[in-house]
Amino acid sequence: TLGKKGELVVSFYLQKGESGSEEYVEEASDNGTGALKEVALLIPKSTKAEGSQIDLAGFFGTGKYTIFEGTDRVEIITRNYNRAYLFTFIVVKNETGAATAIRLTGIRHVTDEKVAQGVTVRRVKFAENTVPELDQMLSQRAWKTFAGLAQHDDFHIYFVDSDEKKQLLTAQYVVLSESDFVAVK
Repeated sequence: TLGKKGELVVSFYLQKGESGSEEYVEEASDNGTGALKEVALLIPKSTKAEGSQIDLAGFFGTGKYTIFEGTDRVEIITRNYNRAYLFTFIVVKNETGAATAIRLTGIRHVTDEKVAQGVTVRRVKFAENTVPELDQMLSQRAWKTFAGLAQHDDFHIYFVDSDEKKQLLTAQYVVLSESDFVAVK
């Protein structure tokens, strides 16, 4: 986000999927440069340098496959200064529901000018496989942990509330050595 304040906006919603079934979506969008080399999103190697991509990098560096955990589909939209693409992945599961593979099922050039610059990740679950309220609560807790590590004067994380307004995510800092712990039987 050269020259502007960076932000990551996280929202949660239900939508009708292509098959007509209800889907739960966790969507995280940033206002960065977007992937400068889109194919970098497909390569499980990270070699980014500050302010530019000096080599192909992919799957968001540390924890690169965690965006697929517990999902049925992941969509990544990236718009840089020149173009936009949508990558669609499905999570292949065995008969017990355990994930066994990630499959790229689509790459589409996006021409809609309303797609903002940056990267958007949509984690999609079939509503029958989740309790949306519980998923949202757990996800918000995870984002709060991340917020404590990532936020500073030039970068903030927001949630979109039920009134469709951005609410700044705040993290509470606690020094563990100064915290009371109680052992429970």
